[in-house]
Amino acid sequence: MSLLVQVWIVAMYAIAIIGVLIGWYLRPKKAEARVSKPKVRPKRAERRPRSRFEVYQDKGGEYRFRLKAPNGEIIAVSEGYTTKRSCMRGIESVKRNAKIAGTQDLSEEA
Repeated sequence: MSLLVQVWIVAMYAIAIIGVLIGWYLRPKKAEARVSKPKVRPKRAERRPRSRFEVYQDKGGEYRFRLKAPNGEIIAVSEGYTTKRSCMRGIESVKRNAKIAGTQDLSEEA
């Protein structure tokens, strides 16, 4: 084997050993590895408000729902339903169909 090849092999071994030593030195220590930050959930008041559906009875005795934005503004109001169960089905229908709903601009056609 030529001297150049031998020097190259020794250099590669030296680089490998240095890499292992650096990795060993930079590894997390046992005390550091055990310490983990506890996950702290924000208090309910500090959580981001969400949109919500509100079910209520109108003056005529019919059930309706309204969709409120996180800031409390009413976004949508439903038609009147004779039973609370059908009103709840209406909410589920809106949730299901809103995911696939498209937009049609009718203002241009007039």
